Amino acid sequence: MGVTFRDLQGLSKPAPAHAGLRQHAAASAARRWGRRRGRGGGGRVALAMERGANYFDTAYGYHNGNSERVMGRVLSRYPRESWLLASKFPGYDVSNIRPDRVEAIFEEQLEKCGVDYFDFYLFHNVYGRNVGPYLDPDNRVLEYLLRQKEAGR
Repeated sequence: MGVTFRDLQGLSKPAPAHAGLRQHAAASAARRWGRRRGRGGGGRVALAMERGANYFDTAYGYHNGNSERVMGRVLSRYPRESWLLASKFPGYDVSNIRPDRVEAIFEEQLEKCGVDYFDFYLFHNVYGRNVGPYLDPDNRVLEYLLRQKEAGR
């Protein structure tokens, strides 16, 4: 069976793992992991790491919020410098796009993943209804997240 990789190059953040950023096809499927009360994913991550992957993707809403916990637990078995982690702000629920929620959600995600920082932090499911709230300076979403980026988180 062949292994499918996505080569992700040209990133500006100078971290050791970025030198050969590779995502195994199984590593992007965290939304399907942890189906049994937070268990699962360990074998898939081990296989992905063994085959050269170092980029793993999860999100706040995957598996009713369990994916980040599973991913954090599984990745904690490996040296932090050997993998990259992406998570996403759940702006698909527009009620999350407000100053008090963005900070609470970001901090909760760090805790659930068991990390001090994310290598990548994305806006999840950007669409017509949430673009305005994301860009509204009163919601302070970009302001807060850019401060976290500057702080190395």
